[in-house]
Amino acid sequence: MRGEWTLDVARGGTANFSADMAMETSDYGVTGAAQVDPANPGTRSPHTHHISVTNATVSYDTSVCPANSPPTTGTGLVVTGMATTSGNGSPASFESKGSSTLQICIIGGSEVSFSNVTLVYSGPATGHFGTQPIHGVVRTVSTK
Repeated sequence: MRGEWTLDVARGGTANFSADMAMETSDYGVTGAAQVDPANPGTRSPHTHHISVTNATVSYDTSVCPANSPPTTGTGLVVTGMATTSGNGSPASFESKGSSTLQICIIGGSEVSFSNVTLVYSGPATGHFGTQPIHGVVRTVSTK
């Protein structure tokens, strides 16, 4: 998975999140149950997703977040809300099965306060994304 994301945290304790990403079957899929042909890129099923979460709840209890290795040691925030996810510009196939929750954790360390982001789905979206954390990086932080 590759992409860009934004998170806008409001003073009132809510947040809006959006992500735009490209996704395809990884090398793991070469030997997994959904085998792909490493010589044929089309069998990796490349596709896009647009993810949005609006009016999500903000918490500062990062004990609920997935572990990073090496561990993150700073304070952070947790944003949790209902996700709307597209697949190639249309509603993702799992959207018809009901709502999925997305947990977004942003934590850092002593040198970079906000360095790591993890996304964890629960609900029907796990049939596509899995239950494991999706790890990413924080590139910039700004305050308005």
